[in-house]
Amino acid sequence: MCRVMKLDKTLYPHTVAIAIFAISLLYNGNRLFSAQSQAVMVIETFQSLWLLFGALFTWYYIRPLRRETAAKSF
Repeated sequence: MCRVMKLDKTLYPHTVAIAIFAISLLYNGNRLFSAQSQAVMVIETFQSLWLLFGALFTWYYIRPLRRETAAKSF
């Protein structure tokens, strides 16, 4: 029997705020950050380092959970 995961479709206020912020960056972000190329460089560097940390942390965390056998049960 196949069970379907139920998704929460409630629209939360913080979700709306994040969506409005993201849409406003699409229209205003280029004008705000193009004159401040140093700020963009700092933000991009922080993002890349954070993603690298997340990848390494995830790899390190999941490494002990590997099983020797191919059969896995969830």
